[in-house]
Amino acid sequence: YYVDYKQICYTDEDVICNVRDSVLEYIENKLAAGSVIGVDLQFIDLAQGDNGYYCHCPNCMKVMKEENGAASGPVVRFANRIDEEVSEQYEGLAYLIFAYMGTQPPCKTAPNEHVSVTFAMNGTCANHALDMKDCNERGDLYAVTDLPIINNDNFADWVRGWCALSDNIVIWYYSLDTHVQAYTMLDVVYDDIMFFKECGVRGLFFEAETHGIGMQHTMAELIYKM
Repeated sequence: YYVDYKQICYTDEDVICNVRDSVLEYIENKLAAGSVIGVDLQFIDLAQGDNGYYCHCPNCMKVMKEENGAASGPVVRFANRIDEEVSEQYEGLAYLIFAYMGTQPPCKTAPNEHVSVTFAMNGTCANHALDMKDCNERGDLYAVTDLPIINNDNFADWVRGWCALSDNIVIWYYSLDTHVQAYTMLDVVYDDIMFFKECGVRGLFFEAETHGIGMQHTMAELIYKM
């Protein structure tokens, strides 16, 4: 499915079966070409697109309501089902989804053991660390939440929520050179890394720019050392 501008319906039976069959066909073609599960075929990237346009059909809204109003609910249930049905034929694969573009608030349903969630820090304030109670930034930023405003402390609470649900939480951290304080972010980055460690995240992916003239290469190396 093409999901650059609109998400699929994660509760539609025909869509779910279509995706499952497509995943099975993908795996079969990979194996026929000589790939080995667990070696060069390790994961299936399931969801979701780079946008906040989620389905609001009655079924999806019903699931969101059951999941504390979280748009991540239909996505996690969808990924769990694909994992369960595909695993009947092929074991040893991981299934990747995002907490991103409004799905950051965690749902109630835990991801399956083989479902890995990448929490994307989309909308945090780069001038303050997470969970420090000193960020005054305010905004809605696609968040599907009852909170009228969100800031870094809300993102911290959501990370804790995901880590309570699963041991397979990876953080996608934006350390971009487009911030006004691009050269003074290292203290913030360090504090955030320590926070993620306390929460028990499994891994970190840093999106750090290294092009252009300046300290980007040095900052990327320092982040790597951290």
